[in-house]
Amino acid sequence: MNTSRNIILPEDDDSNAFISLINYTIDNIIHEYDVKEIVYVKIENWFDHKWLNYSGNSVIKFDFGGLEALQRDAALQPEWREKISIPPFNPNRVVYSKYYLTKATGNIKIKKSINKYRSSNDNIHNRIENYISDGIAIWFSSNSKELQKGSLMIYRIQDNKVTTWYATIENNNGWKFSKAKGIDLGKLKNYVEKNEY
Repeated sequence: MNTSRNIILPEDDDSNAFISLINYTIDNIIHEYDVKEIVYVKIENWFDHKWLNYSGNSVIKFDFGGLEALQRDAALQPEWREKISIPPFNPNRVVYSKYYLTKATGNIKIKKSINKYRSSNDNIHNRIENYISDGIAIWFSSNSKELQKGSLMIYRIQDNKVTTWYATIENNNGWKFSKAKGIDLGKLKNYVEKNEY
């Protein structure tokens, strides 16, 4: 029987089982790491593991010499930087962004939306610890009812250290973690091994 707190409430496009699995995972993380701050962002449609630690695009300029106006070009270079920034999902894909506190921390930055319009350069430098001092940021996908799969990505910020992971959750004779990056798949399965979805 699932006894997790329901931080995320299902909407019409969500599989109730997918949201329950996410809530149970969040509850285990809260208890394991004494998490105080939680930001959760619902992203339109499924997203893959390439978003994990993705910082955004930097602009690389090329100067071929000669007539400057005619010979200068630029390209975008994808960046996965060592200092973890907020994944630069297009704000048009953000269904909603909310926060939840298990304990008061005095951090007022957590009330701001973390996925908003920024330039590519600003995205790269938009550090996760600028919003969360002791907690987790969660991105999860919409339309799990129709797609029968979903994405879950969690960044944990604690003691000035950021750890991150991504997982795909699929309904294959029950909702289960099927793929993971940045965390052992067995650990995720242990979070919900006593719960049937």
